[in-house]
Amino acid sequence: VMFLCYMFSFGVELIVNGNIVTYFVETFDMPQTRASTFGAVFGLLNIVMRSLGGYWSDIYNTKFGITGRLHALFQQTFVMGVMLIVFSTLNPDNSNDGTLLLVLMIWGAFTNACEGACFAVVPYVIPTAVGGVAGITGAGGNMGALLGNALILAFPSKPARNLMFCALGWGAVASSMLVPCLWLPGIGSMFRKATPVESAQELEPAKEVPKMPSQMPGPQPTFISAPQMMGQPGSISYGQPQQMTMTSY
Repeated sequence: VMFLCYMFSFGVELIVNGNIVTYFVETFDMPQTRASTFGAVFGLLNIVMRSLGGYWSDIYNTKFGITGRLHALFQQTFVMGVMLIVFSTLNPDNSNDGTLLLVLMIWGAFTNACEGACFAVVPYVIPTAVGGVAGITGAGGNMGALLGNALILAFPSKPARNLMFCALGWGAVASSMLVPCLWLPGIGSMFRKATPVESAQELEPAKEVPKMPSQMPGPQPTFISAPQMMGQPGSISYGQPQQMTMTSY
C-alpha cells in the first residue's frame, strides 16, 4: 500500500518535472517562457507542501491517535488523484490560464503533501523493520517514474498523453482506497482498532536468548580439570614456573 501511494505521488512528480513544459507547449500552444513558468510552480510547491503534509499527519495524530495518520494519508492521496484526473481533462477549449494554474497548484500541493504523509506512516507499518519499509516505499517513486516515462515514450500523441495522466489519476484514487486496508501492528487500521489481545500478540518481545549448553536439560558433557591434566605424562604444566638452564660462553 505504501509502495503504491508513493508511486503515484513522488513517481508522478518526477514524470511531471520532466515533461510538463513540453506538455504545455504541445497541448496549450504556450510559448516556452510561459510554459516554463507554469511548470516551475509545480516543482516549487515541494519546498513547503511536503513538510506541510507531514505536519497535517501530526495534527491528525494529536487529535485522533496514530490511526489519524492513515486518515490524513487517505485524504491527501484521494484528492491528489481526483485533481490529476481533472487536470487531464483540461485543454484550450474548456479552460484558460487561470483555471489551468489553479488546478495545477491544487494538484501539485496534494501530490507533495502526500509524500510527506507517506513517510509519517512508515515507522508504524513494521516497527521492527522501519528501514526496510522505508526502502520499499521509496522504491515506489522510482517505479512510478519508470512506468510513466515508458508510457510517454510508447504513446507520444496528445490524446494518448492526456489519457496517460488520466490513468495515473485513477491509479492514485485506487491506491487511496487501499489505505483503509493497511494494518498497523498494535494499533489497528482506519476503521478498526487492535484489541488488547491482538496488540499483545503483535508486539510480543523477542524470544529469549538460547541457553548455554550447561543450562540445557539432558546429559551434560564432562571436562577434565587442569590439575588432573598436569599429572599426565607428556602434558604441559601451566601455572608452574619452568626451570631454565643458562650456559655462559
